[in-house]
Amino acid sequence: MRGRLLLVLLLLSNVIASAVFQSSAQGGRNALLRVFDVQPSPYSPLAPDGSIVFYFNRRVDCEDAEAAFSVRPAISGQLNCDQFSLRFTPIAAYE
Repeated sequence: MRGRLLLVLLLLSNVIASAVFQSSAQGGRNALLRVFDVQPSPYSPLAPDGSIVFYFNRRVDCEDAEAAFSVRPAISGQLNCDQFSLRFTPIAAYE
């Protein structure tokens, strides 16, 4: 189950990147936004209550990134964003 959840979160990172890119492209930026790293690695185990961090290749608008982020199946959690990363921390342990 944790492996599936991590895969879903990785796929969602692409959705976040494309949504944020579309928003920033309208603002005149030309560089394509990409997720270049995710921690923990897709090949390592995910702790039942572990955070997942998405690292971007350029600055992101945190408000847009947080609005574009979603998790399926729905999991309550907290998002923290700085200019180059977005961290998802679950409120309760993953099932």
